[in-house]
Amino acid sequence: MFPSLLSRLLLGAACAAALLAGYTLWQQSGQLQRQAASLSAAQRNSATLAERNRAQAEQLAAQGAAIQQQQAANRELASQLSALSRQHAAAAAKLEAAIHATPAAAAWGSAVIPDPVARLLDTTGQPAFAPTADPDLPDGNGLRPTGVGADHQRPAGGQLAATPGGA
Repeated sequence: MFPSLLSRLLLGAACAAALLAGYTLWQQSGQLQRQAASLSAAQRNSATLAERNRAQAEQLAAQGAAIQQQQAANRELASQLSALSRQHAAAAAKLEAAIHATPAAAAWGSAVIPDPVARLLDTTGQPAFAPTADPDLPDGNGLRPTGVGADHQRPAGGQLAATPGGA
C-alpha cells in the first residue's frame, strides 16, 4: 500500500507539474502572440515612416534644386542689373555732355578767370590773411552760441505794445 500511495502522490505531483507547465506554456503562447502582433504593427509603422522619410527626402532634394536654380537666376539678374546700371551711367554721362556741349557753354568753359577771382575761389590753399579775432565774440569764431546775447531782442512776429499794428 505504501508504494501505491507514494506512486499516487508522485503521479499527482507529476500531473500538477504537467498542468502548471501547460498553463505556463499557454500563457507564454498568448504573450508571444500579442508580442508577434505588436511586432507586426511596429514593422508596418516602420515601413510607413520609412516611406514618409523617403518622400520627404525627395521633397528636400527638389527644394534644394529649386533653391540652386533661384540662386543662379538671382546671380544672372544681378549681373544684368549691374550691366544696365553701367549702361545707364554711360548714357547719363553722354546726355550730360550733350546738354552742356553748346557754344555758349564751351565759351564759358574756355574763359580765363582773372587772378584775383581765382584766388578767391581757391579752396585748396591756406588763406592769404587770417582775420583778427573779435574781442566781443567768444573764441573769435564770429558766432555766438544759440540764445546768448539775444535777451534784448523781441520775439519774431511780436508787436510793439506802444504802437498799433506793430510798426
